[in-house]
Amino acid sequence: MNTSRTAPQLRRILLAALAALALMLPVLLAPAPAQAAATIATRVSGFAAGPATVTKGKAVTYSGQVQRASGKSWVKTGAVSVHVYFDPDGTAPKKYVRTIKTSATGYFKSATASTVSGKWSVTVPARGTYKASSSVTKYVKVVRAKVATRVGSFAAGPATVTKGKAITYSGQVQRASGSSWVKTGAVTVNVYFDPDGTAPKKLVRSLKTGSTGYFKASATSSVSGKWSAHVPAQGNYNGSYSATKYVKVAAAPKPAVTTPINKTTCPSWAPIKGNRSSMIYHMPGQRYYNITNPEACFATETAAVKAGYRKAKV
Repeated sequence: MNTSRTAPQLRRILLAALAALALMLPVLLAPAPAQAAATIATRVSGFAAGPATVTKGKAVTYSGQVQRASGKSWVKTGAVSVHVYFDPDGTAPKKYVRTIKTSATGYFKSATASTVSGKWSVTVPARGTYKASSSVTKYVKVVRAKVATRVGSFAAGPATVTKGKAITYSGQVQRASGSSWVKTGAVTVNVYFDPDGTAPKKLVRSLKTGSTGYFKASATSSVSGKWSAHVPAQGNYNGSYSATKYVKVAAAPKPAVTTPINKTTCPSWAPIKGNRSSMIYHMPGQRYYNITNPEACFATETAAVKAGYRKAKV
């Protein structure tokens, strides 16, 4: 069978193809339909991040609600994405932290472990008919965890001291390290004294410990009472108090010999009158005791004899 086509047939086929192509061109050349532009404003209402000061490693919680404009009002959105950002102190720009999804009413709340101080904020990205928006920034200060302290081996003494003599107090400031207590570096220690019958306790002095936390100093004794040491909160350390130590202050012993109170009288604790010109001492009750003008007064006869005096005969 002869399959060749004549020129008129080929012409008709070509014309038919061109006609079909002409019908399709408007469709092929038509522009793609444009997506609807974002037209609805959004905002982040009630954004919060805190607490305002947090211990390093503890959670910083951030929350708020994404709202959309509705006429002159703001109403809740549905579930939308929120990007969380953090701007650490001294660095720029802010850093992306995470993306979270709000609830069906636009609310969100989540947390991140704290590392350094800085500003927290969130951004609502443009999506669908919603425009992008950003929250205000909230500053959170991050502080190091406080370390417990104690005053180990606090001592004050001697237990009984003569008035006017020195009372020595000492101890070591230690810090917690896991389940143990170890030495601190140089820290401030306040020494207090609570005199018998008075309140409250009184600050005696502030001093600096050595590099291993040890301290030792002294004060002149005056009255009996309780001694203690206080480590005030400082740097990364919590404050602490030592145990109290009681020190009794005794009156100084009277001397065996002293001078007269006046020309004719000896003190009551040294009533024996000594006359230097005669080297005779007179006891209270003897005949010439009252008229004797003493040059020396003795507490005991032994003291008078030791000084070279002899007892009056009458």
